[in-house]
Amino acid sequence: MKIIATGAAAIIAVLALAACSSGTAKTSGSTPVKTTAHAAANTPTQKAVSTPSPTESPLVAPVTFSGTSDDVATIAGGLTDARLLAISYTGAENFVVQSLDSAGQMQDLIVNTIGAYNGKRLILPQAPISAFKVTASGPWSMTLEDVRTARTWNGATPLTGTGDDVIIEPGSIGKMVAAKIVDAAADNFIVKLITSDGTDSQSDLLVNEIGPWSGTEAIPAGTVSIEVQASGAWSISPTA
Repeated sequence: MKIIATGAAAIIAVLALAACSSGTAKTSGSTPVKTTAHAAANTPTQKAVSTPSPTESPLVAPVTFSGTSDDVATIAGGLTDARLLAISYTGAENFVVQSLDSAGQMQDLIVNTIGAYNGKRLILPQAPISAFKVTASGPWSMTLEDVRTARTWNGATPLTGTGDDVIIEPGSIGKMVAAKIVDAAADNFIVKLITSDGTDSQSDLLVNEIGPWSGTEAIPAGTVSIEVQASGAWSISPTA
């Protein structure tokens, strides 16, 4: 499936800048996990730390939110650019993270799972994000990070991971890569790409399966990011 991704332009710009400078079913667009209401939580804590670099444009300062139950973590000034969201949760019950627009309406369902969670998601605002709504029954934390802090991949070596992750290719992959993709968990498994021809960008849904699963797919030239949504171990291995 290919769709024009207006929010993807932000990550294309960020990655171009970087290149020039150098448990139970979890869903995303499939059957949702049933959630339950919890008591209101304490106001999340927020901290920002600058991370300058002597060799490239300074990274955007990370911002961390944390709490112990249901909460709404507001974003000062709103979020309009692509970001990496690193999320951790240690509770045993439902855990849901949604992005909200300025009217308080859900923009995206970021995480929807049961039990402990640790992963990274790519945030591409289609409109300014004013807050993240969290449903939780235990300690959680989320950190908004510069996209350039994500793992990188050149399309030539095996790529492995566990759980949700985001991988970037600064400068984009120069040629099509045939890769064997393996998911070891018996759960939803999704692989999404953002590709660019230098002028336009689009989002490609490369894999959307229930694991365990394996298959060989073509990762197109011009790919600038790969987002994996998984609940267990996975690998992406070039076949040639």
